[in-house]
Amino acid sequence: MPFYSNGDFFTLIAKSVNKKLFLSSKVKDYMFKECLQAVKFIHSKNIVHRDIKLDNFLIDENCVLKLTDFGMSIDLHELDEESSIFNNECNQNIRIGTKSYRAPELCDNYNINSNNNNNNSSNSSSNGNTVSNITKIKNYYKLDVWSLAISYILLSSNISKPWEIADKKSCPSFKCFRDLYINNDLNNKIRINNTDKQNSWIKNLVKVNNTKETEKVLNFVERLSFDSKSVVLKMLNVDPNTRASINDVWDSDWMSNRVDFCTREELRESVESILR
Repeated sequence: MPFYSNGDFFTLIAKSVNKKLFLSSKVKDYMFKECLQAVKFIHSKNIVHRDIKLDNFLIDENCVLKLTDFGMSIDLHELDEESSIFNNECNQNIRIGTKSYRAPELCDNYNINSNNNNNNSSNSSSNGNTVSNITKIKNYYKLDVWSLAISYILLSSNISKPWEIADKKSCPSFKCFRDLYINNDLNNKIRINNTDKQNSWIKNLVKVNNTKETEKVLNFVERLSFDSKSVVLKMLNVDPNTRASINDVWDSDWMSNRVDFCTREELRESVESILR
């Protein structure tokens, strides 16, 4: 692999925060679209990365982002019920992806596997599901979509995490978000293409639910750009079966029409000013 002297995307954002040289929203959206494009490409080849994070996008000499570190990736052409992929995921010691970027369905699997091992039962869980059935995640592509959403939140908030881990049992912040998502039926109420009416509804949701308990959780929504809010919330659907796909995000008004993308020269100037 070639050496990228400009480092990775996370380090760039961290340096921008330390130097107080913040990237503009249009530069951030431009760079996020490059991240999205890279994931869209590997998904078109039936490859799922499973460790999408800002650190895994390297910046080349032209300030183009390059997706790297495919150590956790899988080729869905090779996905088989009897393969080592499923067997490995039944092992509670295997941790796919980086904790803060990890999708909730993975955390649920780990909790179930851990409970089963603690109960000396490798074949079944307390609710009657076999471990094998539980760990068969049908929407592998959606793991990357969730991680991309977390990446954009970190990018928008200058690397402030919405929660430590998307685990309803161990992380109160995520449980609060999950309950809010389910109780308000956000999957059906939010439309991926943002209109003034849609954004007004999201703003009202934040206002109505802005108690002490939800304040920190919902802060990230307020920090998102106007056009990205509904898309990011659809990417954070806690149900992977109805979570937005990579193509849904790519085809959204935010990505295709409404983002005021910068020029490559503007991007280079912004990045180089931070890296000097």
